[in-house]
Amino acid sequence: MYDFKEENFRESVIECLALAEAHYKEVEAKSASIPFNLNVDTLCELAKNGMLALIVARKEGVAVGYMCNLVTVDMMTGVLSASEIGIYLDPSVRGGKTFFKLMKATEDILKDRGVKQHLIMFKAGHDTGLAQRLGYEHTETTYMKLLEA
Repeated sequence: MYDFKEENFRESVIECLALAEAHYKEVEAKSASIPFNLNVDTLCELAKNGMLALIVARKEGVAVGYMCNLVTVDMMTGVLSASEIGIYLDPSVRGGKTFFKLMKATEDILKDRGVKQHLIMFKAGHDTGLAQRLGYEHTETTYMKLLEA
């Protein structure tokens, strides 16, 4: 049985570090040239100021995934907006409905906080159909370039 809830405290962020590093190595093109170095203090400060929503997926009390969002005011509309920082599920819990349950729990928590729009991103090659099945619309494409000195 899985449990999904918002956990914005230092212990949860630290507990999710191993998952975050696995996530980074699995999906980030830049991971070969820029090492993983999660800034726990900044995440905790954002959480303290109500600007972070960390929803943790737990199986038998152990963190097996997360959805982390930056919550800010949309500059064009003035409404609260959540932008996904990262979505990750340990490979051992993929393939079922866990992703959909994590997304549903996240949406419910964000709505309760007054968030009006939720932006999520998928890396090139990932199954964007998951987002579309949840009602998300493709609105833009993001490009990245590493700027080297």
